[in-house]
Amino acid sequence: MPHRVAVVLALCLAASIIMPHQAAISADATNGPSSERTAREWYDLGIARVLNSNYAGAVEAYTKAIELNPGDFQWWRSLGDAQRNAGNHAGAVAAYRKMLALNPKFAFGCKLLAAELGTTGSREEVIRCFEEALFLGQGDTFFASDIDDYNGYRQSIGLASTTVADAVTNRNRRTPSVAAAAPKRLSKAEAQAQIQALLAEARQLTSAGEHSKSFGKYRDAAALDPTRAELHAAIGKAKLDSAYYDQEMVAELREAVRLDPGKAAYHEYLGNALSLMRQYPQAIAAQREAIRLEPTAERFALLGMAQSAPAIGRRASSPIARQLPWTRGMRISMQPWATH
Repeated sequence: MPHRVAVVLALCLAASIIMPHQAAISADATNGPSSERTAREWYDLGIARVLNSNYAGAVEAYTKAIELNPGDFQWWRSLGDAQRNAGNHAGAVAAYRKMLALNPKFAFGCKLLAAELGTTGSREEVIRCFEEALFLGQGDTFFASDIDDYNGYRQSIGLASTTVADAVTNRNRRTPSVAAAAPKRLSKAEAQAQIQALLAEARQLTSAGEHSKSFGKYRDAAALDPTRAELHAAIGKAKLDSAYYDQEMVAELREAVRLDPGKAAYHEYLGNALSLMRQYPQAIAAQREAIRLEPTAERFALLGMAQSAPAIGRRASSPIARQLPWTRGMRISMQPWATH
Protein backbone atom coordinates (compact mmCIF):
# COMPACT_ATOMS: atom_id res chain seq x y z
CA MET A 1 0.00 0.00 0.00
CA PRO A 2 1.55 3.38 -0.96
CA HIS A 3 2.72 5.49 1.95
CA ARG A 4 0.28 8.32 1.23
CA VAL A 5 -2.66 5.93 1.19
CA ALA A 6 -1.65 4.48 4.55
CA VAL A 7 -1.33 7.98 6.04
CA VAL A 8 -4.77 9.07 4.90
CA LEU A 9 -6.37 5.90 6.27
CA ALA A 10 -4.57 6.43 9.56
CA LEU A 11 -5.83 9.99 9.79
CA CYS A 12 -9.39 9.01 9.04
CA LEU A 13 -9.28 6.36 11.76
CA ALA A 14 -7.51 8.58 14.23
CA ALA A 15 -10.19 11.26 13.97
CA SER A 16 -12.62 8.72 15.45
CA ILE A 17 -10.19 7.15 17.89
CA ILE A 18 -8.47 10.14 19.44
CA MET A 19 -11.45 11.72 21.23
CA PRO A 20 -12.41 8.76 23.48
CA HIS A 21 -8.75 7.91 23.95
CA GLN A 22 -7.82 11.41 25.09
CA ALA A 23 -10.82 11.61 27.41
CA ALA A 24 -9.40 8.71 29.39
CA ILE A 25 -6.07 10.45 29.97
CA SER A 26 -5.56 12.35 33.22
CA ALA A 27 -6.01 16.06 32.57
CA ASP A 28 -2.65 16.90 34.15
CA ALA A 29 -0.59 14.03 32.72
CA THR A 30 2.89 15.27 31.85
CA ASN A 31 6.29 13.99 30.85
CA GLY A 32 8.16 16.21 33.27
CA PRO A 33 8.05 19.29 35.53
CA SER A 34 5.83 22.12 34.37
CA SER A 35 8.86 24.36 33.80
CA GLU A 36 10.11 21.89 31.16
CA ARG A 37 6.88 21.59 29.16
CA THR A 38 6.99 22.60 25.54
CA ALA A 39 4.40 24.84 23.93
CA ARG A 40 2.73 21.80 22.38
CA GLU A 41 2.63 19.99 25.74
CA TRP A 42 0.96 23.01 27.36
CA TYR A 43 -1.52 23.14 24.50
CA ASP A 44 -2.33 19.42 24.78
CA LEU A 45 -2.77 19.88 28.52
CA GLY A 46 -5.30 22.63 27.76
CA ILE A 47 -7.19 20.21 25.50
CA ALA A 48 -7.22 17.57 28.23
CA ARG A 49 -8.55 20.08 30.75
CA VAL A 50 -11.31 21.15 28.36
CA LEU A 51 -12.33 17.50 28.02
CA ASN A 52 -12.64 17.40 31.82
CA SER A 53 -14.64 20.70 31.83
CA ASN A 54 -11.81 22.43 33.72
CA TYR A 55 -12.04 25.63 31.71
CA ALA A 56 -10.11 27.84 34.11
CA GLY A 57 -7.29 25.30 34.03
CA ALA A 58 -7.50 25.20 30.23
CA VAL A 59 -7.15 28.99 30.10
CA GLU A 60 -4.00 28.71 32.20
CA ALA A 61 -2.52 25.98 29.99
CA TYR A 62 -3.40 27.67 26.70
CA THR A 63 -1.93 30.94 27.99
CA LYS A 64 1.35 29.18 28.83
CA ALA A 65 1.37 27.58 25.36
CA ILE A 66 0.80 30.92 23.65
CA GLU A 67 3.56 32.58 25.66
CA LEU A 68 5.95 30.10 24.06
CA ASN A 69 4.31 30.08 20.61
CA PRO A 70 2.21 33.21 20.02
CA GLY A 71 1.89 32.90 16.26
CA ASP A 72 -0.73 30.14 15.86
CA PHE A 73 -4.17 31.64 15.33
CA GLN A 74 -5.87 28.35 16.23
CA TRP A 75 -4.26 28.42 19.67
CA TRP A 76 -5.72 31.87 20.26
CA ARG A 77 -9.06 30.48 19.10
CA SER A 78 -8.77 27.66 21.67
CA LEU A 79 -7.93 30.20 24.38
CA GLY A 80 -10.96 32.26 23.38
CA ASP A 81 -13.22 29.21 23.51
CA ALA A 82 -11.91 28.32 26.98
CA GLN A 83 -12.36 31.90 28.19
CA ARG A 84 -15.93 31.89 26.89
CA ASN A 85 -16.74 28.60 28.61
CA ALA A 86 -15.16 29.91 31.81
CA GLY A 87 -17.52 32.91 31.67
CA ASN A 88 -14.84 35.49 30.88
CA HIS A 89 -16.42 37.23 27.89
CA ALA A 90 -13.89 40.08 27.79
CA GLY A 91 -11.05 37.55 27.74
CA ALA A 92 -12.75 35.61 24.94
CA VAL A 93 -13.18 38.76 22.84
CA ALA A 94 -9.51 39.69 23.34
CA ALA A 95 -8.35 36.21 22.27
CA TYR A 96 -10.65 36.14 19.24
CA ARG A 97 -9.39 39.57 18.16
CA LYS A 98 -5.82 38.29 18.29
CA MET A 99 -6.90 35.18 16.36
CA LEU A 100 -8.29 37.34 13.55
CA ALA A 101 -5.26 39.64 13.58
CA LEU A 102 -3.17 36.57 12.77
CA ASN A 103 -5.64 35.19 10.21
CA PRO A 104 -8.21 37.77 9.08
CA LYS A 105 -9.60 35.32 6.47
CA PHE A 106 -10.78 32.84 9.12
CA ALA A 107 -14.52 32.94 8.41
CA PHE A 108 -15.60 30.88 11.41
CA GLY A 109 -13.43 33.10 13.61
CA CYS A 110 -15.38 36.16 12.45
CA LYS A 111 -18.57 34.39 13.48
CA LEU A 112 -17.11 33.45 16.88
CA LEU A 113 -16.18 37.07 17.53
CA ALA A 114 -19.61 38.25 16.36
CA ALA A 115 -21.36 35.84 18.72
CA GLU A 116 -19.20 36.90 21.67
CA LEU A 117 -19.59 40.59 20.90
CA GLY A 118 -23.33 40.03 20.86
CA THR A 119 -23.18 40.07 24.67
CA THR A 120 -20.62 42.84 25.13
CA GLY A 121 -20.00 44.82 21.92
CA SER A 122 -21.67 47.48 19.82
CA ARG A 123 -24.35 46.58 17.30
CA GLU A 124 -22.25 48.00 14.49
CA GLU A 125 -19.27 45.82 15.27
CA VAL A 126 -21.39 42.67 15.65
CA ILE A 127 -22.98 43.34 12.26
CA ARG A 128 -19.58 43.93 10.66
CA CYS A 129 -18.26 40.63 12.03
CA PHE A 130 -21.29 38.65 10.86
CA GLU A 131 -21.13 40.20 7.40
CA GLU A 132 -17.40 39.48 7.14
CA ALA A 133 -18.08 35.85 8.08
CA LEU A 134 -20.74 35.62 5.38
CA PHE A 135 -18.43 37.24 2.82
CA LEU A 136 -15.55 34.85 3.59
CA GLY A 137 -17.78 31.78 3.75
CA GLN A 138 -19.56 32.23 0.42
CA GLY A 139 -20.04 28.95 -1.41
CA ASP A 140 -18.91 26.78 1.53
CA THR A 141 -21.68 24.59 2.92
CA PHE A 142 -19.86 24.59 6.27
CA PHE A 143 -21.19 28.15 6.74
CA ALA A 144 -24.71 27.57 5.45
CA SER A 145 -26.29 28.28 8.85
CA ASP A 146 -24.49 31.60 9.36
CA ILE A 147 -27.23 33.65 7.72
CA ASP A 148 -29.76 32.16 10.15
CA ASP A 149 -27.55 33.08 13.10
CA TYR A 150 -27.08 36.57 11.71
CA ASN A 151 -30.80 37.05 11.17
CA GLY A 152 -31.45 35.78 14.68
CA TYR A 153 -29.21 38.56 15.98
CA ARG A 154 -30.81 41.16 13.72
CA GLN A 155 -34.27 40.21 14.93
CA SER A 156 -33.11 40.40 18.54
CA ILE A 157 -32.20 44.08 18.04
CA GLY A 158 -35.30 44.93 16.03
CA LEU A 159 -33.89 44.74 12.49
CA ALA A 160 -35.46 42.91 9.57
CA SER A 161 -33.95 39.70 8.22
CA THR A 162 -31.56 39.92 5.30
CA THR A 163 -29.96 37.65 2.70
CA VAL A 164 -26.38 36.54 2.16
CA ALA A 165 -26.21 38.61 -1.03
CA ASP A 166 -27.37 41.78 0.72
CA ALA A 167 -25.03 41.18 3.66
CA VAL A 168 -22.08 40.75 1.30
CA THR A 169 -23.11 43.89 -0.62
CA ASN A 170 -23.19 45.85 2.63
CA ARG A 171 -19.77 44.47 3.58
CA ASN A 172 -18.27 45.42 0.21
CA ARG A 173 -19.83 48.87 0.37
CA ARG A 174 -17.95 49.53 3.59
CA THR A 175 -14.54 48.34 2.37
CA PRO A 176 -13.74 49.89 -1.04
CA SER A 177 -11.64 52.56 0.68
CA VAL A 178 -9.29 49.86 1.92
CA ALA A 179 -7.90 49.27 -1.56
CA ALA A 180 -7.63 53.01 -2.18
CA ALA A 181 -5.67 53.48 1.03
CA ALA A 182 -3.34 50.56 0.33
CA PRO A 183 0.33 51.23 -0.37
CA LYS A 184 1.63 51.36 -3.92
CA ARG A 185 1.07 48.05 -5.71
CA LEU A 186 4.11 45.97 -6.51
CA SER A 187 4.99 45.36 -10.12
CA LYS A 188 4.40 41.85 -11.40
CA ALA A 189 8.11 41.09 -11.26
CA GLU A 190 8.44 42.51 -7.73
CA ALA A 191 5.44 40.52 -6.51
CA GLN A 192 6.78 37.33 -8.09
CA ALA A 193 10.17 37.81 -6.44
CA GLN A 194 8.55 38.44 -3.07
CA ILE A 195 6.29 35.39 -3.46
CA GLN A 196 9.27 33.16 -4.21
CA ALA A 197 11.12 34.52 -1.19
CA LEU A 198 8.11 33.89 1.06
CA LEU A 199 7.70 30.34 -0.26
CA ALA A 200 11.38 29.65 0.39
CA GLU A 201 11.00 30.97 3.95
CA ALA A 202 7.89 28.84 4.45
CA ARG A 203 9.67 25.68 3.33
CA GLN A 204 12.62 26.45 5.59
CA LEU A 205 10.32 27.00 8.58
CA THR A 206 8.51 23.74 7.81
CA SER A 207 11.83 21.87 7.74
CA ALA A 208 12.62 23.34 11.16
CA GLY A 209 9.23 22.25 12.54
CA GLU A 210 7.98 25.86 12.82
CA HIS A 211 4.68 25.04 11.17
CA SER A 212 2.61 27.93 12.54
CA LYS A 213 5.13 30.44 11.23
CA SER A 214 5.33 28.68 7.88
CA PHE A 215 1.55 28.95 7.45
CA GLY A 216 1.87 32.72 7.89
CA LYS A 217 4.45 32.91 5.10
CA TYR A 218 2.24 30.87 2.79
CA ARG A 219 -0.69 33.20 3.58
CA ASP A 220 1.44 36.27 2.84
CA ALA A 221 2.42 34.75 -0.51
CA ALA A 222 -1.22 34.06 -1.43
CA ALA A 223 -2.20 37.60 -0.42
CA LEU A 224 0.25 39.01 -2.97
CA ASP A 225 -1.47 37.15 -5.81
CA PRO A 226 -4.80 35.66 -4.68
CA THR A 227 -5.61 34.52 -8.22
CA ARG A 228 -2.86 31.85 -8.23
CA ALA A 229 -4.36 28.50 -7.35
CA GLU A 230 -1.02 26.95 -6.38
CA LEU A 231 -0.54 29.49 -3.57
CA HIS A 232 -3.87 28.58 -1.97
CA ALA A 233 -3.09 24.90 -2.48
CA ALA A 234 0.25 25.41 -0.73
CA ILE A 235 -1.51 26.57 2.45
CA GLY A 236 -3.91 23.63 2.49
CA LYS A 237 -1.21 21.09 1.57
CA ALA A 238 1.11 22.42 4.29
CA LYS A 239 -1.61 21.90 6.87
CA LEU A 240 -2.33 18.42 5.55
CA ASP A 241 1.34 17.43 5.65
CA SER A 242 1.94 18.78 9.17
CA ALA A 243 -1.32 17.42 10.66
CA TYR A 244 -2.89 20.79 11.50
CA TYR A 245 -6.44 20.10 10.40
CA ASP A 246 -8.91 22.98 10.42
CA GLN A 247 -11.44 24.76 8.26
CA GLU A 248 -8.81 27.05 6.77
CA MET A 249 -7.17 23.96 5.26
CA VAL A 250 -10.44 23.05 3.51
CA ALA A 251 -11.25 26.64 2.48
CA GLU A 252 -7.85 27.19 0.86
CA LEU A 253 -8.02 23.91 -1.06
CA ARG A 254 -11.55 24.77 -2.22
CA GLU A 255 -10.20 28.06 -3.52
CA ALA A 256 -7.40 26.27 -5.35
CA VAL A 257 -9.96 23.97 -6.99
CA ARG A 258 -12.15 26.95 -7.91
CA LEU A 259 -9.23 28.77 -9.54
CA ASP A 260 -7.83 25.71 -11.35
CA PRO A 261 -10.56 23.04 -11.61
CA GLY A 262 -8.54 21.01 -14.10
CA LYS A 263 -5.75 20.17 -11.66
CA ALA A 264 -6.34 16.63 -10.39
CA ALA A 265 -3.94 16.98 -7.45
CA TYR A 266 -6.00 19.84 -5.96
CA HIS A 267 -9.14 17.70 -5.99
CA GLU A 268 -7.18 14.88 -4.35
CA TYR A 269 -5.84 17.17 -1.59
CA LEU A 270 -9.34 18.55 -1.04
CA GLY A 271 -10.75 15.03 -0.80
CA ASN A 272 -8.14 14.10 1.80
CA ALA A 273 -8.89 17.25 3.80
CA LEU A 274 -12.64 16.65 3.70
CA SER A 275 -12.16 13.07 4.86
CA LEU A 276 -10.18 14.34 7.84
CA MET A 277 -13.02 16.75 8.61
CA ARG A 278 -15.49 13.83 8.34
CA GLN A 279 -17.29 15.43 5.39
CA TYR A 280 -17.36 12.13 3.56
CA PRO A 281 -19.91 12.77 0.75
CA GLN A 282 -17.96 15.84 -0.36
CA ALA A 283 -14.67 13.94 0.02
CA ILE A 284 -15.98 11.19 -2.24
CA ALA A 285 -17.04 13.73 -4.87
CA ALA A 286 -13.60 15.38 -4.78
CA GLN A 287 -11.76 12.07 -5.15
CA ARG A 288 -14.03 11.06 -8.03
CA GLU A 289 -13.22 14.30 -9.83
CA ALA A 290 -9.49 13.72 -9.29
CA ILE A 291 -9.88 10.26 -10.83
CA ARG A 292 -11.88 11.63 -13.76
CA LEU A 293 -9.12 14.14 -14.50
CA GLU A 294 -6.17 11.84 -13.91
CA PRO A 295 -6.88 8.26 -12.81
CA THR A 296 -4.19 6.57 -10.71
CA ALA A 297 -4.17 3.52 -8.47
CA GLU A 298 -3.57 5.69 -5.42
CA ARG A 299 -6.60 7.84 -6.14
CA PHE A 300 -8.85 4.81 -6.52
CA ALA A 301 -7.56 3.65 -3.13
CA LEU A 302 -8.24 7.08 -1.61
CA LEU A 303 -11.76 7.00 -3.01
CA GLY A 304 -12.34 3.58 -1.45
CA MET A 305 -11.15 4.87 1.91
CA ALA A 306 -13.46 7.89 1.78
CA GLN A 307 -16.36 5.58 0.93
CA SER A 308 -15.61 3.18 3.79
CA ALA A 309 -14.47 5.74 6.39
CA PRO A 310 -17.86 6.19 8.15
CA ALA A 311 -18.15 2.44 8.79
CA ILE A 312 -14.50 2.21 9.84
CA GLY A 313 -15.00 5.09 12.26
CA ARG A 314 -17.87 3.28 13.98
CA ARG A 315 -15.66 0.25 14.54
CA ALA A 316 -12.59 2.23 15.54
CA SER A 317 -13.61 2.76 19.16
CA SER A 318 -13.11 -0.94 19.96
CA PRO A 319 -10.08 -1.92 22.11
CA ILE A 320 -8.59 -3.78 19.14
CA ALA A 321 -8.86 -0.76 16.84
CA ARG A 322 -7.06 1.40 19.38
CA GLN A 323 -4.02 -0.87 19.06
CA LEU A 324 -3.71 -0.48 15.29
CA PRO A 325 -0.05 0.40 14.70
CA TRP A 326 -0.63 3.40 12.46
CA THR A 327 -2.62 5.22 15.17
CA ARG A 328 0.21 5.33 17.69
CA GLY A 329 2.04 8.58 18.26
CA MET A 330 -0.18 10.58 15.90
CA ARG A 331 -0.82 14.26 16.48
CA ILE A 332 -4.39 15.32 15.83
CA SER A 333 -5.50 18.92 16.26
CA MET A 334 -8.65 18.58 18.38
CA GLN A 335 -10.69 21.66 17.59
CA PRO A 336 -14.36 22.47 18.19
CA TRP A 337 -14.96 22.58 14.42
CA ALA A 338 -15.26 18.81 14.54
CA THR A 339 -18.71 19.15 16.04
CA HIS A 340 -19.80 22.42 14.35
